[in-house]
Amino acid sequence: MKPRWKLIVFGVLVVVIVATMAGVALAGRGPGGEQPAGATMARTTSVMPLSSEEAAELIYMREEEKLARDVYLVLYEKWEVDEFENIATSESRHMASVKRLLDRYGLADPVGADAPGVFANTDLQAAYDSLVAQGLQSLEDAFEVGVAIEKLDIADLKELIAISTHRDVTRVAENLLRGSERHLAAFKKLLEQ
Repeated sequence: MKPRWKLIVFGVLVVVIVATMAGVALAGRGPGGEQPAGATMARTTSVMPLSSEEAAELIYMREEEKLARDVYLVLYEKWEVDEFENIATSESRHMASVKRLLDRYGLADPVGADAPGVFANTDLQAAYDSLVAQGLQSLEDAFEVGVAIEKLDIADLKELIAISTHRDVTRVAENLLRGSERHLAAFKKLLEQ
């Protein structure tokens, strides 16, 4: 009887020790098991770097989404057509999606202080100036500007998807592409009225 009693006590002690060690290991983690910021246990997660083409496309895309938003806000102010304001709001969300990718991959944000109508890329600055001038001529011209912007955006997003080797970049680009396709359809519908 004594040897059996010793085995039971030994087994209980092992269970208590294992449970205590597991509790200590989990104590440094949050409620969902995640490790809080500043925790002493190191967890390494590395992000595979972007190719130079991917990085350049993302930086360009950030400003291209800003161009769309800024142009649509000017056209809304002039023509007071709700689609311009609604789509500008959507373009702001697109900008935020691209900004999260820039932050994740340590890329500088070309938008900076986000002054309306101001772009680091000189080609986009020239495009903005030209598109605003065209869109202010007539309401039909404004809708055509919307079509032109969305066609450009769609082409550039397809290019980004084609070269992307990162799932998160592809996923964001595909989401933005669907949004741009809806915007294009909305502007085409307005032109048909």
